[in-house]
Amino acid sequence: MATIFPSPAPALPDFESLLLKGALHASAPIHFCYSYVLHYDIPKAVLVTPSRERLVRALKQYNDDWVRERGGDGLTCKAASRVDVLYPKTPSHLVFLLTLFHEALGTKEDYLHPKTTFATAPSLIVLHELSSYFLEDPEATVSSYLTLIHHALSTVSSLTAQTGKRVALAIIDSGLEDLRLPLVKPVSLVVDDGAIPAAENSRRESVAYLVQRYFDWTGTIEEDITSPSEWQETVITTLHKRCCRFRRAGGQGGEQDETIWHWTEEFSPPNGVRFSW
Repeated sequence: MATIFPSPAPALPDFESLLLKGALHASAPIHFCYSYVLHYDIPKAVLVTPSRERLVRALKQYNDDWVRERGGDGLTCKAASRVDVLYPKTPSHLVFLLTLFHEALGTKEDYLHPKTTFATAPSLIVLHELSSYFLEDPEATVSSYLTLIHHALSTVSSLTAQTGKRVALAIIDSGLEDLRLPLVKPVSLVVDDGAIPAAENSRRESVAYLVQRYFDWTGTIEEDITSPSEWQETVITTLHKRCCRFRRAGGQGGEQDETIWHWTEEFSPPNGVRFSW
């Protein structure tokens, strides 16, 4: 089963397109990709994230106990060998990368590149932390994010048409829930008392509200951090109580259309974070 936790764990709903947003733990994309390739026994998945440095730093800071203890196991290494991780630095790099994804044609005219030409097309493409592209971009708009989604969906459709096999798309973005961008490019207004900065005169909209309409399933993670409690006056245990609400697009709100998970993440030195349900 595919999951965002160490196994055994709750299974994600079967999907062709999935959006995960909110207070996600840093190791979620790792568990997701590894569990997916093993459960469905697929030869290739691709994880795309803006920065290798940020990904590694987040994993170290979070300190998932499973990653620390089981990261070198044979089964984990088998899964890792099937997952390509790519790091486009800007939205333009990402769009260019997605455009080049294709399965090898075996012809002289075929453009071959080790990162974008696949012997077997990936059955899963995961885009991670897309919102980080736009946090410090004063010219970013809602369409800036939606453009990346459109290109990703087009890539999936192209690979599916080329291979005749299903290619799933997942977005894992912890910053999307709070991301608000203007509908149009901000402009500076000139008045009698001077110019009003663009950031102050542009109305900002929730990007998540619009993005989730493109996906079969949307999972929103929320957290409730309890107060730390001391153990033996030296060890501090921090509990993060989280829940995730999954909703199917166009569903009627029944059991098949909505799922809720509840879990706890416990951190107590010298151990890393451990999950419980």
